[in-house]
Amino acid sequence: MHRLSRPLLHGIGTIAIACCGCSVDNHVPVSGRLLIDGTPFKPEADTNVAINFYATGGSSYGVGTVSETGEYTVTCNGKPGLPPGEYIVTVTITKPTNPKDPYSEPVTLIPQHYSDKSQGKIKIQVQPNAAPGSYDLNVTRK
Repeated sequence: MHRLSRPLLHGIGTIAIACCGCSVDNHVPVSGRLLIDGTPFKPEADTNVAINFYATGGSSYGVGTVSETGEYTVTCNGKPGLPPGEYIVTVTITKPTNPKDPYSEPVTLIPQHYSDKSQGKIKIQVQPNAAPGSYDLNVTRK
């Protein structure tokens, strides 16, 4: 019989926690456009974009994947969409300071408060049959 090591047990616990609230039965498709100052954002090859959705009244957590056209789709634990409810959304957009060195210190292209969950600058209500554009994210450079 094999014994599970502590790190492995810790990893299993983390996976179990991350899975909470993401049953596929109640998922609503979530997608939209990422806008900066009202203009669709089209990331360049060296741009890193992170969009995260945090349920305000539960354990659901979603991640947005941004395309080269600036459109994003959200998955929750690898499943498309999110359970209905209110979410705080964080957005982080960075580029390396040296374009020839992707590991150089990143520079933030939008204010830090958009990436701070505790400030809750962007809130979205996920619901079935949302109108087009309901999940568009408009951030500013200032």
